[in-house]
Amino acid sequence: MKKKIVLFNPAGTHDDLKLRHTPVSLLAVSKLLYKDGYDIKIVSRYESGYIEKILNELEDAVCIGITAMTGYQIRNALEVASAIRAKFPDIKIVWGGWHASILPEQTIRYELVDIIVCGQGERTFYELVEALRNNKPLKNVKGIFYKEGAEIKRTPMRELESIENFPPRTFRHCHMGCSISRSLI
Repeated sequence: MKKKIVLFNPAGTHDDLKLRHTPVSLLAVSKLLYKDGYDIKIVSRYESGYIEKILNELEDAVCIGITAMTGYQIRNALEVASAIRAKFPDIKIVWGGWHASILPEQTIRYELVDIIVCGQGERTFYELVEALRNNKPLKNVKGIFYKEGAEIKRTPMRELESIENFPPRTFRHCHMGCSISRSLI
């Protein structure tokens, strides 16, 4: 049974190609899966041939996870999702991050988005991947929006979980130092 996940980190701005940073949010959501033996492939927009690399890695993957903030990352994320849908029409395209969490009803309406992880993603993404891998109903995964045919479904939001319940990492916010993510800690 497949135990591979592909995660994509889009470019932040058109000038962001000069500023390469660690995709902290993707590292965070992959920790529980990695600990459970999943093969995690994180692909960044900063890599040359990144779309082809994603497509090659998806051959035997459970799903693709894409993080995106509102703004420039959306365009890059949709470009990648379009290439994925063209080659792998049945693979689930999962979006998370700030944009999907703040505007889930809008984001799930994109034809290139199958599932949205809202809010804290560590436990939710793990449970979602396990459900997809084992063909279990998504209605039991808290904190997601998903499509069932033409209908959009929503599950109850997950309670915020203590960072102590997850494998260690050094911080929970992005490297940019803005007040938004730091104020939520």
